[in-house]
Amino acid sequence: MVLANYRSSPRRSAGVVAVMAGMGGGVMGCARVGLDPNTAQEHHRVLYQGQTEETAHPALSAFILSDRTRLGIALERLCVRGSIAKVEGFRTEERVNLTPARDWLWGATGVAFAVTGTAVIAAHERPEGRAADAEGDGTAVALGTGMIVLGVAALAVPVVDAIRSGGAEETIRFDEVAREPAPLGARASRCVADGRVPRATLELAGPSGTILPLGKTNDQGLFRVDLARFDEEQMRLLFPADHGSGYEVTLRANGVSVGEVDLGPVLRLLDDRAWQQARLADCRSPLSIDACSGVETYLASHPSGAHAEEARRALANAADTLRRWRDDAAWDRSNSTVCFVPGQGSVTDGGCR
Repeated sequence: MVLANYRSSPRRSAGVVAVMAGMGGGVMGCARVGLDPNTAQEHHRVLYQGQTEETAHPALSAFILSDRTRLGIALERLCVRGSIAKVEGFRTEERVNLTPARDWLWGATGVAFAVTGTAVIAAHERPEGRAADAEGDGTAVALGTGMIVLGVAALAVPVVDAIRSGGAEETIRFDEVAREPAPLGARASRCVADGRVPRATLELAGPSGTILPLGKTNDQGLFRVDLARFDEEQMRLLFPADHGSGYEVTLRANGVSVGEVDLGPVLRLLDDRAWQQARLADCRSPLSIDACSGVETYLASHPSGAHAEEARRALANAADTLRRWRDDAAWDRSNSTVCFVPGQGSVTDGGCR
């Protein structure tokens, strides 16, 4: 019909083509693309796995460094390590063309426009000997070319819709962490993150049940102390009176046992200091009644000390000399005693007879 109208009125036919193209584009438009629920599939994807997760352990650990009387403590938290994996669940759905009829219509329209445009240009070719019609030739070429261009544009619509409806979309359904706990009975070790225990209260607990407070760790979980500053008697109270050998006590942090401390070196040092103050040389050659008082004091406070036997031997060897000193002292006191002489009513200072 357009070709017949063109032959009678080319300009009017060009207007008809433009109106038809506009109406077709307004009525049909592009296809509507959506997701097909029938193609939905659930998937799982591991984002990472094998990472270590630390779980706090109720126990604590102490790194204890002893140097004679000096004690250094690094208090640490303990953790049990398990592995974790992060898993992502998602749903995929295929994108589909929900209005394929529109694309078929666009394709058919494009083919019709392209074929018609080609026919218009071919029909206006002048046979040999025919007079040239400049206006008619130009209009025919313009009309045919325009129809071909519109046909190509219409054919491009289903191509674009095919690209738009291709592929799939995924929707994240959940994102969770799968944990594999540490094996039963797994050994706790120092926590990698936040391992130190700051401001913890430290104390020594002895076999006798006596507690000796030490102090608190600093902000880095460290503590240093010279045990020689404590009174020896305080330390000996940690052990029962019938205590045998060995001087290990329990180190506690916030009431939790974290290790053992050997007080043997400290007590031996304090024992040596007390023995040095006993003045053993004076006791071996007593020149006064109190020459062995230091040794006696040492033996009273250290009955099982390292020098107790030596102290007992020194006292035994000096016993006779000390007895004479005591007797002489007693005699001197008796001779200087002020006596009342009966019947004379006077006081004699020359001794009692």
